[in-house]
Amino acid sequence: MDKVLFWDFHNTLAARPGMFRSSLRMVLDEREPGHGLTDDHFSPWLQSGFPWDEPWRDYRHLRDPEAWWENLYPLFQQAYERNGFPPETARVYARAARAYMMEPGRYTLYPETLDILQRFRDRGFRHVIVSNHIPELPAIVEGVGLAPLVDGILTSARVGYEKPHPEIFRQALALAGHPTVAFMAGDNLEADVRGAEAVGLPAILVRKPAMEPVRWFARDLSEVLRIVEAETATGGTAG
Repeated sequence: MDKVLFWDFHNTLAARPGMFRSSLRMVLDEREPGHGLTDDHFSPWLQSGFPWDEPWRDYRHLRDPEAWWENLYPLFQQAYERNGFPPETARVYARAARAYMMEPGRYTLYPETLDILQRFRDRGFRHVIVSNHIPELPAIVEGVGLAPLVDGILTSARVGYEKPHPEIFRQALALAGHPTVAFMAGDNLEADVRGAEAVGLPAILVRKPAMEPVRWFARDLSEVLRIVEAETATGGTAG
C-alpha cells in the first residue's frame, strides 16, 4: 500500500517568526549600525502584496526565481521608504534582504519534527512538502536537515499556484504518484485544510486551533502520527 504524508513547511515542520520583516531589519543591522528600527517598523508595509495573499490567481509567469523576487522587491522598497530611506537606498536594501530570507540557519525545526518524520518513514510513509514559500525552499529544507527524510518538495513560487488553489494539490498528488493513502498536514485552515479537502485529500490542522469545526486537529506532530495511525488502522481514509 502506497502511503504519503503531504506537509506544509513554515509553522508546521519549522518556524521562523517574522521572516520578511526581520530580514529587512537585518540589512540595516549590517549597513546602518544604530538605525533604531525594529521588525515592527516594517510590519505595516508587509501585510499584503505577496502571491499567497491572492491565491486564486495564476502566477506561472513568476516561476523563474528572479521573476518571483523582482515581483516583491517593490514591496520591500516601499517598506524602507516608509521608514525614511531615500528611494535609491531603499532599492538597494530591498534586494539585499533576499539573502537573509534564504538562509537555512534562520529556520528552527520543531523539537519533534525529525523524530516524527522518521517514525512515519518506519511505517512505510513517504513525505512530500507542499508550501507557499520562496523559490529557494528546497535549499532551506536541505539546510535544516530534512532532506534525507523528504521525497519531494513543491514550493508555490516554483509551481505558479498558491495554496489553497487546487492546482498545487493536484500537482502534489501527481508528483507522489497518486498514493493509495494520503494526508495533508499544515497550520493554516484555509490554505492547508480546506484547500486539500477541496481535491479530496484528507487534511489535519496542526498547531493552530480553528474557530470552526475541522475533522482533525493536532497540537503537534506527535498527534498527527496518532491520528494517521488510528485512521489507517481502520482503513478509514485514503487519498
